[in-house]
Amino acid sequence: MKQIVESAHLLIKNEKGQVLLVQRNDVPVWVIPGGKLNKREKPKNAAERELFEETGMSANANELVCILHTKNDTKKYLYTGKIKGGKIRKNDEARQIAWVFPHDLPSPMTLYHTRLIKRYASFKGKTENTVEEINIKKEIVNQAIMPSQFLLLLAHYIKNHLWGSKSFKIR
Repeated sequence: MKQIVESAHLLIKNEKGQVLLVQRNDVPVWVIPGGKLNKREKPKNAAERELFEETGMSANANELVCILHTKNDTKKYLYTGKIKGGKIRKNDEARQIAWVFPHDLPSPMTLYHTRLIKRYASFKGKTENTVEEINIKKEIVNQAIMPSQFLLLLAHYIKNHLWGSKSFKIR
């Protein structure tokens, strides 16, 4: 039996209605702050920890928007929350950090994270628990639509995956 890999993400919205996103340093795609759970860590705590590690902002994960079970043995939690404090700061995981409007998302961004933001936008207070497929082929086609971005991502993937920087993974 395969072990399920769990990750948690925390989507924060400011008073203008913008959401906080991070452009990863290893492969420069825009994502919702988040990452893998540590051993015996609760998803809510992991989401708060990852937000702080990636952005310097501390927040309370208030509501669980959705739990996605993927066909490749992963389970992903999306929380929404409120900022408690801190100042935005870049680190070794983040190339850029930005507040953006959900209707004007930056590029390149994974289809998976785009779908999570859409789920958040339609959230009515009831947690959605669903099975979803993360399709790498669709992700590649999505990025290949803009050849220059695709080549940049491919170069980062090759550099990091083949030459030993951080391993490549889509969160």
